[in-house]
Amino acid sequence: DSLGLAFDPVDDKLYWSDFDGTINRSDIDGSNHEVVVDDLGLALSLHLDRANGKLYFIQGSNDNSSMVIASVNIDGTGHEQFCEVPSSEFNSLAVDSAAQKFYYNKLDENVVSRINFDCSDEEDLITLEYPSTVRLDTGSNRLFVATFSGLLVGSDLDGSNQEILIDKSLDSNMLIGIALDVDDQYIY
Repeated sequence: DSLGLAFDPVDDKLYWSDFDGTINRSDIDGSNHEVVVDDLGLALSLHLDRANGKLYFIQGSNDNSSMVIASVNIDGTGHEQFCEVPSSEFNSLAVDSAAQKFYYNKLDENVVSRINFDCSDEEDLITLEYPSTVRLDTGSNRLFVATFSGLLVGSDLDGSNQEILIDKSLDSNMLIGIALDVDDQYIY
């Protein structure tokens, strides 16, 4: 079972994290499997920063008592931890490497926030009931948030100019995960 998934379109590789505390990589057909890094505890919400050769993720302790934003080089070296947050706070991470900001959901506060790589200047951007997934299109200055209550909301990266793109709340549908194809301008 996978906890996080990322695709590298340059090398046609899939990265995923497992409950066994590993981040893995393989070709898109499943061949050439290798463990990139192990002994992480939980690694949720993988984000591939291909330009800088990094994988960012939410790292949880084995007993789930603490969660930190962390990264590792795509070759498995250079494990680094950034900001620690309470475990109930978040499960989705998006990264703006150029601006050196992390974007994430706070489930217990119904908020999407961002914070600098050095853990300074946390800002609450959008208040939504049960935000489940956070994704960025930095080239278009856009933030997208799916919710467990059935909404897909788009906004500018600072949270302004919010618009509801999909509303499935009356259908009792949850939107748990989304993926962006920024080149062809699709949301999946």
